[in-house]
Amino acid sequence: MFLRMRLLAAVAITALLVGACSSPMSLGEYAEEVESLVVTMNQRIDDGEAEVAADPTLERAQSYATDRLDARRHFVEAFDALGPPDEVADLHATALDIFNRLVTAETTLADLVMVAGSFEEADAVWITPQGEAFRKIDEEAVALCAVVQADLDATQQREAFAETPWIPPEMKEVIEVTFRCDRADR
Repeated sequence: MFLRMRLLAAVAITALLVGACSSPMSLGEYAEEVESLVVTMNQRIDDGEAEVAADPTLERAQSYATDRLDARRHFVEAFDALGPPDEVADLHATALDIFNRLVTAETTLADLVMVAGSFEEADAVWITPQGEAFRKIDEEAVALCAVVQADLDATQQREAFAETPWIPPEMKEVIEVTFRCDRADR
């Protein structure tokens, strides 16, 4: 009994110490993690798109739809798991809502591709009402991305304060990430 109480006390103390010593992710670290997730997702989508362009068959289109949906789901799961800094917690929640709606819309499109009878029919899902709904949500994501990118780019002006000792480190942090917000990059 005494050993079990000591073990419980040790676990409780360890949990308190870990909680006290672990610091939340900085804005720069958070932005770098998001950038990495975006780059990975976009690369998977781009690779699949290139494969379909090289071999425009129904089977390839169906495989691409599945892979594209998987890439989005993986992104959303990893994004959701990030612990955003307090200063971007609301923005993170807004982005997560948009990303979840994108996955739902992408799921609908993938379902349509899976029941298509030809490559042309699969390709035409983008001009359906469901394709239009997806594009509208994607436009929200692009607009949010552009605002966030501009805000992060503005941190580069902080470099002038890098050597000023009385300014807190988080106010001197320069964040250099590229989210590929432009429609041409997506």
